[in-house]
Amino acid sequence: MENNNNDALQRINRVLFADGDSQSQYDMHCQLLQTKSYVNYFSLASGTQSIYRHPKLHIAPDEQIISINPHLGGPLKFFKQQANSACQIHVFEERNHQFANLCRNIALWRIQDGITPVCAAAWSASGLHTTKHDGHSGIVYVPQIVSVQQCPADEIGAVHQAYRLDDYLATQRFHPTLIECGRPGIASHIIRGAEHTIKSTKPKLLLVDSPWADWLGLVKQWVPEYQVYYHEAGRRKAAAFLLTL
Repeated sequence: MENNNNDALQRINRVLFADGDSQSQYDMHCQLLQTKSYVNYFSLASGTQSIYRHPKLHIAPDEQIISINPHLGGPLKFFKQQANSACQIHVFEERNHQFANLCRNIALWRIQDGITPVCAAAWSASGLHTTKHDGHSGIVYVPQIVSVQQCPADEIGAVHQAYRLDDYLATQRFHPTLIECGRPGIASHIIRGAEHTIKSTKPKLLLVDSPWADWLGLVKQWVPEYQVYYHEAGRRKAAAFLLTL
C-alpha cells in the first residue's frame, strides 16, 4: 500500500516542478529509492548546501527569514553573507543543548545583529512537542495533547515548548520572505502551521523532506503561482524543495 501511495505522489509531484533539471533529478532519485539501490551524490551539484545557491533563492538585504533547526547555524551564516549582514532572521531550535551551541556560533561569527533566537519548536498545534530521544531525528508529534500527563510515558524523552508559525508571527512585527528548514520529516507540520502566512505573504519556502512529500499539492492549491524546484542534495531518503514566485 505504501508503494502505491508513493507512486501516486510521484506522478502528482512531478508535474509541479518548474524545470527539466528538477524533473530529471526527481525521476532518478525516486527510481533509485524504489529499487533499493543508491549512488551517493548523483545530483548535478551535490551536497545539501548547494541548494542555498540556487539562483531563484537569492537572499536580498531586506529579507525577513524564518529558519527552523539550522543545526549549528550554517544557513544563518550563509544568509548573512549573501545579504551583506542586512537581513533579519528569527531562528527556532527547541533542544536546549543545541540552542546553546547555536547561540554560541552566532556570537563567534559576529552575525548576531538582526538575529532573534527562539528556544522552541515551530510545528505544533498544541504548544507541546515530545521526542523519544533528544537527537537529530525520532520525532513523535502530539498534536492533540495539552499536558505531559496525557502523553504515554514510553513516548516521552524530552518535552519542548512549540509554536505554530502563524501563532508566533501574530505576536511579531515580522513578515517572512523566506521560511527555511533543513531538518527532514517536519516540513508537513511546518506548512500546516503556516497556512495563513503562506497565503497572505507568499514567502519563498526551502524545505527538506521525502521525495514523496504530501504537502506540495496543498501549497500549490493555496498559491498556484508558486514555482517548484527539486534538488536531490546528496541525501538518500530526503531532498530539498524550493518554492518561489
